[in-house]
Amino acid sequence: MNTIINFVGILIVLWIVQYLFMKNKKPVEQSLKKENLIGEKVFVPREQFPDVEVNLYRYDSEEPVGLVVVAHGGALINGDADMTDSFCDTLRNDCKCCVVSINYTKLGQQKPPYQQQEIIDVTQYFMKNASSYNLQTGNVVMIGFSGGSYLQIGAASILMDFQLRIKGLIAFYPMLDDSIIKLTDMGYLKYPITVVTANNAQENKMVDTWCEHMDQANVEYERKEYVDAMQGFIEYNFPEYMNDARFKRNLRSFDEEQKDMAHACMMWLENTIENLLYDEK
Repeated sequence: MNTIINFVGILIVLWIVQYLFMKNKKPVEQSLKKENLIGEKVFVPREQFPDVEVNLYRYDSEEPVGLVVVAHGGALINGDADMTDSFCDTLRNDCKCCVVSINYTKLGQQKPPYQQQEIIDVTQYFMKNASSYNLQTGNVVMIGFSGGSYLQIGAASILMDFQLRIKGLIAFYPMLDDSIIKLTDMGYLKYPITVVTANNAQENKMVDTWCEHMDQANVEYERKEYVDAMQGFIEYNFPEYMNDARFKRNLRSFDEEQKDMAHACMMWLENTIENLLYDEK
């Protein structure tokens, strides 16, 4: 009964404040599909809602492996799981894990918390079918970029309430609003969080506020700051962005110094994921 009450409470918080997130958003979705995808296109079945499209990156291992769930960036109005293709393939190989990148529904089609529910359903599906995908049950790390971080925070909170253990959430330059603050204040962030920020004064100001609330709520978190890194520096270091003319303007600022920071951050990220998934505590 308490689980149901908590679940309803989280959804109410997310619904009440969604207008704060939506009021300045004009959905103009672009096609960012990639040819010659490295990952495997899979449609996760759902009984009452449309299937969810994901890109799956299986790791060939005799022993079951951990699962990393990725939610791409794009401010919830743009982006595509295909744009994380090389990133996910790198994590799969270097971290020795299975990776699922979710192509969640954009704001032009559905409002939150629909997208959070997609992430919840996908994660539960792979855990329920862990033996079919050679996965360790209850060994999940979640990664989000920008709007994807916003979705992952809400989804992880509900999954924890459903007794599905989240080993950690890594949020790159997260989009935040009052719903995340409310979830934090209500004690729903029961999993370790790492917040990665770049050179974005407006978003970092909101992250400052969030960190203050996490301190007050005794949330286990770490903040990793790249003060000279441009927003999106991790993504720009992969060919899906480097070879796409639509990002040419931003890539003018992506110099060797930015590449070095991206490389260092990837090394840190891979080490962090491996520790979260496989270090016994």
